[in-house]
Amino acid sequence: TQDNKGNEATREYEVKIDKKGPQIKFIPDGNNEYAKTHEVEIQITEGTEESGVNANKTKAKWIHYFGEEEKTREEIINKIEEIKNNNENITEEELIEKLKQENIEIIDTEITNSKVKTPEGETGEYYLYVTAEDLVGNASEKISEAPYKIDNTIPTKPDIYAILEEDNNKMYYGELTNQNVTVIAKNSQSVSGVDRYEYSISTDNGKTWSEYKEGTEIEEGKIIGKIKIIESGNFIIKFRSVAELIDGELISKETETIKVNIDKKAPKISFANYLDGKNGSEEYVQKILVRITAVDEGGSKVDANTLKYEWVKFENIEEFENWKNSNPSIEEAREKMTQNAIYFSNGEEVASPDYAQGIYSIFVQAQDELGNQTIGYSNYYCLGEEGETNKGDY
Repeated sequence: TQDNKGNEATREYEVKIDKKGPQIKFIPDGNNEYAKTHEVEIQITEGTEESGVNANKTKAKWIHYFGEEEKTREEIINKIEEIKNNNENITEEELIEKLKQENIEIIDTEITNSKVKTPEGETGEYYLYVTAEDLVGNASEKISEAPYKIDNTIPTKPDIYAILEEDNNKMYYGELTNQNVTVIAKNSQSVSGVDRYEYSISTDNGKTWSEYKEGTEIEEGKIIGKIKIIESGNFIIKFRSVAELIDGELISKETETIKVNIDKKAPKISFANYLDGKNGSEEYVQKILVRITAVDEGGSKVDANTLKYEWVKFENIEEFENWKNSNPSIEEAREKMTQNAIYFSNGEEVASPDYAQGIYSIFVQAQDELGNQTIGYSNYYCLGEEGETNKGDY
């Protein structure tokens, strides 16, 4: 500057201009893996050196689209901007109400130690939205690049049913059977997806659950649970489904129970001599009465119409013992019998053959009402007189 005498004076001023808002960063910036809760760190730094950040102006919200049709991040952002542009000077409350009409909700959330957590107990995809200001009023905002996926809804209870695979997948309803029973659980639904099925068998009233491990079975693009019961016995089976998250699991309600009743046990045959109750006779006898009893322990009954017996002769004791110790199959035992087998009543006492001389065993054919068959045989009987072959009537 200069006065009217020509004297000059100079002063310099430093002018700082800041039009740049704070920088906002999320760690992580979205998470596509499902969890019950996601925690996000918010980092806010000044846009221009020395402009600072106004901590009182930092706000965080969750944006959630709850409509049936899927919406991308860009579509959600465009809808928010469209409402703002079409409604000048719209208040925050008015914006929230208009967004609800578009199936978009905005939820306030607290920032604690520069961190926020996804809404408690909610399920769906949530975007984090943060606004911040510096000390001179420059504002910034950021929406997460990807949603944070959360699931707090347990899977739906599976459907459960049982079939007889060997009988053309015939439905099974708990009746007594001698076939394998396959129990299947399916159709459980979960937002994050069903990852496995678990089953419980009645031995401890559902306290122990076992994962289905026979290999992942897929039906119509979804996992199913499937176990096969092959043992005799009475079983009560139930299933549940499990969704695996990065911070835990969601477990469905238990299914109704399936009762399985399998009898693969053939009748057991017992022999008791009339006089001493023993099975077999190591001493030679001319005549003997033996009580034959068939008992079914598997749950069904002995079919009385299938009971037959026959006295089968062996060359000597050694031959019988060798045959017995070979653990013969039912087919091998049946080959020892002839067409001359005789029907008998369960518990009946049968007599040794007339004029018999040598080493004999009583072979018995029996079957239960489900068709489980057995060929039982007694210990050896020494019939006639020792050292003799066939004698006459004695």
